[in-house]
Order: sequence, then structure tokens, then C-alpha cells
Amino acid sequence: MSFETVVDELQQIHSHVGASNDGGNAARHRLTTEAIAGRAKLLGVPQMTICERIAEYLAPGFHSKELEYDYCDRIANHLLGIYARPNETK
Repeated sequence: MSFETVVDELQQIHSHVGASNDGGNAARHRLTTEAIAGRAKLLGVPQMTICERIAEYLAPGFHSKELEYDYCDRIANHLLGIYARPNETK
């Protein structure tokens, strides 16, 4: 597994953001703490490395207007939640 797999998953999330009728699959298409922890374990890196790489993916996409504000904001807020949990293994 590589970080490109994480980007692919983020792109799947992006394709479902704003979909008004997704057949009840919205929960499947969001970034979760468990997903970040799992990807970090598979890649053999700390969770914070995954978070930083995700931020590095979002920034240029937002700046170039390739990624919408709502999508980037949703992901960034989740990443902030991970950073704000000082007692968890990162």
C-alpha cells in the first residue's frame, strides 16, 4: 500500500461530497480516525504523517480551485480533531 491509495480514497470521498441522494452511503464516504489509523499501520508510519500528507494533498488542490472549500474544510476539520487529541497514539 502506498500513500496514493489514501489519495484515491480521498478522491472517492470528494466525488460523494454534496451528493444529495447517495442512497444512504454518506457514512461510507468520509474520513474517519479509524481509517487514518489503519492506513498509518499499513504504511508503517505515524498517524501524524498520514495527516500531514493529506494536508499536503489538500492545499494545492484548494489553491488551484480543483478541490471545493466544503470538501477541504470537512477533511481539515477532521485532521484538526486528530491533532487535538493529545492522549492518543499518533
